[in-house]
Amino acid sequence: MTRKGFYEIVFDLGEVQCPTRWEISEDGITIINAEERIEVSEYRLSGDSASFALPVFGTTVDFYFTTQDSLRGFFRNQYRKGEYKVAFVGYKSKKITPSQKEPNIQSTYDVTMDKNEEAYKAIGILNSSHGRVTGTFLTETGDYRFLEGKKTSEDEFYLSCFDGSHLFYFSAAMEGDSITGKFYSGNHWNTTWNGVKDKSVSLVDPDSLTYLNRGETSVQFMGVDMNEDTTEFNSMDFNQVSIIQILGTWCPNCMDETRYYSELAAKYGNQLNIIGLAFERPSDLSTQLENITLYQKELNVDYPVYLSGSASKSEASAMFSELNGISSFPTTLFIDKKGMVRKIHTGFYGPSTGDYYTDYVKETELFLDELIKE
Repeated sequence: MTRKGFYEIVFDLGEVQCPTRWEISEDGITIINAEERIEVSEYRLSGDSASFALPVFGTTVDFYFTTQDSLRGFFRNQYRKGEYKVAFVGYKSKKITPSQKEPNIQSTYDVTMDKNEEAYKAIGILNSSHGRVTGTFLTETGDYRFLEGKKTSEDEFYLSCFDGSHLFYFSAAMEGDSITGKFYSGNHWNTTWNGVKDKSVSLVDPDSLTYLNRGETSVQFMGVDMNEDTTEFNSMDFNQVSIIQILGTWCPNCMDETRYYSELAAKYGNQLNIIGLAFERPSDLSTQLENITLYQKELNVDYPVYLSGSASKSEASAMFSELNGISSFPTTLFIDKKGMVRKIHTGFYGPSTGDYYTDYVKETELFLDELIKE
């Protein structure tokens, strides 16, 4: 691809402009979110125009160069209602290379995301180094993945990310140990948020949010495979340690979890049975199955993923009537050799969360080791 270099891509969210970073090279396009790199190697060129589908999620981007060093285009998410699109412009910029000698200051905040009566708690992890800011937010259902931005004044900064599903922008103003701002998700939703520094802040244990109803010990469910054949499952018939992953191919936290579960599948081999159950956004069966096939290909998933319904927590809850309900995609059930549900983990804290992710990996593998030894 011509016109190589780093570009600041600015999405128009209506009230605010959301800057993100891309690198255009001969090999394709790299979308940069803090430490994350999303490689786009397949794209279509026609004169000064280009288009591509985002890896994993299949959402699309179309753009054209207006000058040698600038471009404009649209991001489209065909899985949202209506003709959902967000306009953007892009300008050539310099590569950001943080010096290893620069001090990194990490702060932890007790955060409230406030949308009228729908307020929810979060943990904000923010890192600042010479004007550059990175971080993420953890909620009781997952995390907001890799965010990055910069200071716009002495007491203000922004964070943003674009991964093909998330298009997030956080404004922030600091005053002492307090912080306030607005959170935008694409051009369709926003809310205020506020926080205060608190190293000891915590959320409800994700192993306690979803649980078996009284008297229940196992689960039954169904899934449709890529041949459109339906299989009914009963955990009592597994006869081996199993993970039941409730996910959506449209869900970035599910993507991070799937990458980790693929590592578990490789590590434990036939000692561990993993089954993915996808609840999908499109309404037609063929597109739902195509999305699952693409998902498995893009992420090199070597365990089965079945279609189990539409992207609805109520639909997932109805399938798993033995539980108090499904409140998050993803949700994971850990099953022992006798078919009993031994633990249920709600949400997923991915690599952007640092110690939260590494702690989960250690705890999960210790738990699986114990189940396998039983």
